[in-house]
Amino acid sequence: MNVENFLVEPTKDVKSNDTLDKEAFLNLLITQLKNQDPLQPMDDQEFIAQIAQFSTLESVQNVYSGVNQLKAIDLIGKSISANSSSGDDTISGIVQGIRVDKGNAYIIVNGIDIPIDNVITVAPSE
Repeated sequence: MNVENFLVEPTKDVKSNDTLDKEAFLNLLITQLKNQDPLQPMDDQEFIAQIAQFSTLESVQNVYSGVNQLKAIDLIGKSISANSSSGDDTISGIVQGIRVDKGNAYIIVNGIDIPIDNVITVAPSE
């Protein structure tokens, strides 16, 4: 079996983080199944283990998303400082609300959506 069998054409922009999301995991599994040797197919136990890993990954992502949403709700009415989405400057102000988009939590400060992970400091509002 040669390396060309495992080359996959990218279908969209690659994210700049080092995590393996569920879409990448499924693409990897599908590629593995498409390129397996028909005379030596994937072992059933190995396949079940990979599906279990996928299920665990999805569960962890759901928990992480829920925790971030709760953190965002807890910040409503508090004074925060956060890096802007571009990372070029710092935004400070009172959290006016939150927005959830595709499982990602954003706080709204001065009409700007800021990812919850960009928050640097939190203080009670005066």
